[in-house]
Order: sequence, then C-alpha cells, then structure tokens
Amino acid sequence: MKLNIDLFSPESNVDQWTWLLEQWRDMLRTMPMVFTQAGAFSRLVRTTIGIGLMHLGKCAETMGTTGCLPMNAELMNEHLFYALQTGFYFGVAYAVVDCLQDEIHNLDNIPLHHFLTFDNDKNHQLTPTKTIDRWLHIMEQLLSGTDFDRSQLPKTPFTSMLIESFDNLLILTESNDTMRGSFNELALLLRSQRMDKKEMDEYYDDEQLYLGSVLKSHFTYTCTTHLGDMSTAREESERLWVMPFLGQLTDDCRDFNDDIKSKSVTPFTYYASLMKCKEPVANHLLNPFYTFLNICSDIYLSSNRDSQTGAFLGRRIARTLRSVDVTGDETSYLQFLNIFCMNNRVLHDYCWNKLRKQFPIVTDPEKSFFRALDTSSIKYARTNRKLETYVCENLMKIEDALNIRSLHSQDETIFEEEVLISAMNYSVKVGGKRLRPLLMLMVADLYEIELTRILPLTCGIEYLHTSSLIFDDLPAQDNSDLRRGQPSLHKTIINDDIPHNLCEGRAQLAAVDLIAISMGLINHGLIKNGFLPECVNRVVGEISLLMHDLCIGQMMDLRAARVGIGQDNRELDKLDRIAWFKTGKTIEVVMITPVILVQLPSDKHTIELSRIRELSRLMGILFQMRDDLLDVEGGDAIGKPTALDVKNNTVTYVSLLGVDGTRQRLQQLLAEALQLVDDCWPTGSETVKDVIKYIVNRKK
Repeated sequence: MKLNIDLFSPESNVDQWTWLLEQWRDMLRTMPMVFTQAGAFSRLVRTTIGIGLMHLGKCAETMGTTGCLPMNAELMNEHLFYALQTGFYFGVAYAVVDCLQDEIHNLDNIPLHHFLTFDNDKNHQLTPTKTIDRWLHIMEQLLSGTDFDRSQLPKTPFTSMLIESFDNLLILTESNDTMRGSFNELALLLRSQRMDKKEMDEYYDDEQLYLGSVLKSHFTYTCTTHLGDMSTAREESERLWVMPFLGQLTDDCRDFNDDIKSKSVTPFTYYASLMKCKEPVANHLLNPFYTFLNICSDIYLSSNRDSQTGAFLGRRIARTLRSVDVTGDETSYLQFLNIFCMNNRVLHDYCWNKLRKQFPIVTDPEKSFFRALDTSSIKYARTNRKLETYVCENLMKIEDALNIRSLHSQDETIFEEEVLISAMNYSVKVGGKRLRPLLMLMVADLYEIELTRILPLTCGIEYLHTSSLIFDDLPAQDNSDLRRGQPSLHKTIINDDIPHNLCEGRAQLAAVDLIAISMGLINHGLIKNGFLPECVNRVVGEISLLMHDLCIGQMMDLRAARVGIGQDNRELDKLDRIAWFKTGKTIEVVMITPVILVQLPSDKHTIELSRIRELSRLMGILFQMRDDLLDVEGGDAIGKPTALDVKNNTVTYVSLLGVDGTRQRLQQLLAEALQLVDDCWPTGSETVKDVIKYIVNRKK
C-alpha cells in the first residue's frame, strides 16, 4: 500500500515546522548584529534546507530501490524532524564559521566592542584577527571532541546558543553511523577555513590562491552529504570536487564587487588588484574568470554535450554575470569585463554585445530570495533582538560615550572643575542597568536613526537622570547612604580631593553641573549630527518639561513620606501619579524624543506620541511597584538598604495592596503595557517588550 503524504506541508507536520521556525526566530534574536549583517541568517536557512533535503533524499533513495514505501507516516515524520534538526544545528555552526572567516577581512568596519564579547581575558586582549581565529579554533575543538574548559568562554547569549548547537549536533549524529565521518569533514572544513586567510598585499601563486577555495567547497559538500547520509553522492568524483569548486567560483564572481568593498581576498579580487596596479605577476596567474568558464565547458563536454546540461550551465554563466552588474546601469559589468577580458577582445565583445542581451530574460530566483532574506533579517533583528544580546552589543558604546571631560582647553587646569568632573563621573559610572539609554537606542532603531547621531541625546538624558538620583539620596530627601551598591556621592571622598564636610555640597553642585552639561550636549550635539533645529527645539522643550515634572514627582514623594497621602479611596491613584512623575517621566522622555527628532507634527504623530506617553506611564508604575517589592524582599542583591520605605514611613504599593496584591496588579499592568507596545509599533518591537518584562522580573 502506497502512502500519500506531503512531508513539506505545515498542515501535516505542524510540530516539526513550528519547531524550525521558532529556532530560526530565536537564532535571529540571539545572533550578534554583525553576523546578521554579514549574511549569517541566510546561510543558516540555506544550510538547514540543503541538509534537510539531503537526508530526506536518502529516504527517497531507499524507497526507489525497494519500489515501495518501507515506513509509515509516523516514521516519515520522525525522519523529517531529524532532518530539520540536523540541518539547523549544522547551519548554525557553518554560518558562524563562514561569517567569522569573512569578517577577518572586514575588521576595520567592525566596532572594537564586538571583540570584547569574544575575548574573556580583559587584561590581555587579543587583536581582533587573533580573537576570531581563537574562536574558530574553539569550534574545531568542539567538533573533534577535544576537552577544554568551557568556563573560559565569554558569557554571552550567543555563546550559549552556539555551544547548545554543537552539543545537539553531537547527540543527533551519535545515534547513527554518520558521526565520525560528518565531524571529520566538519573539522576539516573548519581547518580549511582557518588556513584560507590571505592579505591583499602579499604574493600568492595559483596553488595558494585556489587551494583554500577547492578544499572549502569540497569539505562543505562532503560534510553535508555525511550529515544527509547520502553515500552515493560521495561516490561521484565530479560532485565531490568539480561541482563544489564551480559553486565556489560562481559565488566569488557574483560577489566580486561586495568582496572588493569588504577587502575579502578571493581569486577574483586578488587578480583584479594586480591588474589594476599593472603588476607583471598577474600575467603568471590563472585568470579566475577563464577558470570559471573552462570548468563550465569541461562539464558540458563530459556530458557528451547534453542539452539540459548545456542549458543549466548557460543560465549559470548568464546569472553570474548579471549579478556582477550591481550598479544597474551596466557600468560595473563593463568594468568587470575590462579587467578579466583585457587580453581577449573576442570574449569581451561576446559578453558585452551578445550575452548582455540575455540579462533581462535570465532570472536568479535563489540569489534574489536570499538577498531579500538578508535584507528582511537585518530589519527584523534591528528591533527584535533579545535584551541580553542588545545589551551585549550596545552597553559598552554607551559607557564609553558617558565619560565627562573638561569643557575648558587642555592648557587650562582648574582644580575645582576636576573635583566636580570626578564627582559627576563617579555618579554616572557607579553602575546601573542603563535601561533608559538602552531604551532610547531601541526606539531609535525602530525609526532607523543611527546610534552615533543620537548618542548626545542618550548621554544628556542619562546625565539628567543621574542628577536626580544624586538629589534623591541627599539627607533632605531619601537620606540613602548607598546607591547601586556603592556609597552615595554625598558620602564619598574621591581620591582624597576634599574634606568630608564638603561632600554634601559637592554632591549638590555636581547634580546641578550635570544638568548644565546635559543641555549643552543635547542642543549642540543634535544640531551637529544633522537633526532639524525645529525638532531639536521641541526635544529641548520636552526635556525641560521632564525636569519640571520630575521635581513635582519628587515633591509628591517627599510629601507622601512626611505628611502622608490621605486616607481616602484615591490612595492608589496618588501612588500611580507619583510613580508616573518620578519614574515614568524619565522613561517617557527617552521614548518620545527619538520620535520627535524624525517626525514633524501631524495628527497621526500626536496619536502615536499619546500612546507612547501612556506606555511610559505604565512602565513607570511597573518600575516603582517592582522597586517596592524589592524593598521588602530584595536583600543585599539590590545594592541599597532594604526596608528603607518602612524606616522612612513611606507609603508604597506593598503597604497599600500587600505583597500578593502588588504582584497581581504587576501582571495586570504588564499585559496592558505589552499590548500598548504592539499598538505603537505593530511591525515588531520584541526588544522593547523584553525591557518591560525585565522591569517586572528584575532581582535588583
């Protein structure tokens, strides 16, 4: 009895396909942005599908041999799930290896902070190239089963996912006879990747130039056949060597212009650089374009001039050359021909006059699909990365930018200014979650504002927030000796610069100075970075209102602590209003101001801003409710004295609702806030949602 089942139908195999989609989504949210921008996600998808199809092809091969279906639907579904898992986990490993290898040639364009996540030893930091090479070596150790201390790996979200992928790959392949072969091929692929590192200013002969490409393409193919359990494919020498190498040359030719920009050394870019400089050694190297065409010709002749093979190769050549025309006006294509057909006018004229006419009718759906996938994955990852990944990538940028320096010339040293700058930097750098500046960058990403353009605003508002905390800790207000686990500024002597009796006065002056520096930085920095003066003026007005409301909120808090908030039915509303003014307003300003910077006033704009303001209000209440719970339950982990609200006779959510009531309302408002995020940004803003969830679930 034959079995009629569509393995690839999501309706028939909803669990398997749902698992794969969730894994892809999770990887895209966890992967560092530099990998996504380098095309890692499209590599992952391509490899998952390729290996999955190979494994299923093995099943089809078995069916074809026996002439019937040897397994029932349940067993076929198990094979599908195994194929998807194997393809996904190998795809993760391959995508990371391939992107790391590519980025070695593109280090000038990668911020240095990325490499700190790769290097666990902050005292002996490796160069970016050596750091990447060490990571490649670590992955080779994982594949070969070598024992090493995993605790030495940097603690990043992506590290955990990478290790999990390798471990799952080991488990999956251990269940059958493919483990030894597949991991041997994986390790050899990795080693060939590590060996294939070239610099444009070095000299290479043909063997050095092509050997890496030949080995990489070969081991990529053999590795996938092992994981797909396609033994017959490994028996055909043409598939083992010639076709993979043709595929590699095709990719190198297609990506010629991109590789030139990223300084990647391929046979095409290396040959072009020598020809451009008119180096005599270029005459002694194989022309990679000729090599590409000769391989196509040999495959066609070895097929006894089969018409289908000829049509396949003809389309490949036309599609490849069409991809070279990145400018769309044929300029880049002509430049390519002038380089690689310089000494062959007949071939040059044929490609230009005849082959070029085929471009409009030749499509490259695979290339177009994966380019579109790269574009959409970058757009999705920009606003939907996990909070841990986002923090890992952006926190150091913020910390570096927050350092305050003298506003006077270097030749003029004022001791009192140094005292204030030390005090301000102490308070700014004493620690903290940096939720507000991170949240501002997330909103800026939603409106495609580059980080470097908005950093002055990010730092300025963080200075304002820090100034409010300094005032908040003073004896006249909360009278707190600790802030973020460290002595409050008015309780601190920095480098023995002032006597103890001046600490409180210095704290007050530092708080005022932070406000002054903030306003200057915001106004001049945003104008300098190209934002419209009208928009900058509105931002400054928004910030001024923030500081006014912040003072109102603190006054409400003081009055509630000293006088009480009354014994009527509006106690909860009054607490909400205090939380909104004292905490929600600082959240509101970081979420509102990026929108103001890029949008002129309109009715739609007003509606959008009102939703963001309501979201900020809820986030402020959530933040304060969680703070009140931590004051009761937090212990030493929160970095400041506990039970301070009880000591100061402060009315809190816990004192009104109790612990259980506060938790229940926390979850209710959380659901409302998450819905508001969807209302504000329907196209996707998972990172902002992660911030809200963190506020509710944080331990300090």
